[in-house]
Amino acid sequence: MPEAGDYLLTHVGFSKKEEPTLLLRRGDELIAVQPLGHTMTLSFDKSQRYCTGWYDMRAGQSHPCPDSMMIGEKYEQCPPCQQRTGFNPAFYHANSVSAQQEERNLEPHFLYLAHFADGLVKVGISHAARGRARLLEQGGKKRPNLRNVPDRTHRQTIRSTNRCATKHRRNTFATKKDRCTI
Repeated sequence: MPEAGDYLLTHVGFSKKEEPTLLLRRGDELIAVQPLGHTMTLSFDKSQRYCTGWYDMRAGQSHPCPDSMMIGEKYEQCPPCQQRTGFNPAFYHANSVSAQQEERNLEPHFLYLAHFADGLVKVGISHAARGRARLLEQGGKKRPNLRNVPDRTHRQTIRSTNRCATKHRRNTFATKKDRCTI
């Protein structure tokens, strides 16, 4: 556990061992903390927001923002860190994607259904190397794996799965009553 002090919380997620993990920044150092089994007291100063840094998709490593830039409420990253990361989650609707994203999109992905509550199911796609981390981050209860795809560019597979799951939808959710063949 880190020593008491002031840190910047840059990420909440799960380790490869599926343990909850907090990524904290102190100066130029990033510290991964697995809080399970430990007692921690956290307090938050929300009067200022800072860039959470950037993520190197090739190396799979997080880096602190070199400028410790303050940001507005609706952002997590400053523009330079967003550009360094090069990931746009809405890339299907973008006019272009970064070289980092293009490379990541050519790696294996999987389609899944995430069950959240009684009758609430979401279709998702995730980078295969992330395993169950995406489901855990979303708070889903179960994740049946629908289909492995060699890369994220298999749009026809993804589109037909999404069309099926969202046939009677609001946003990206469908109910258990909806029946589809995949």
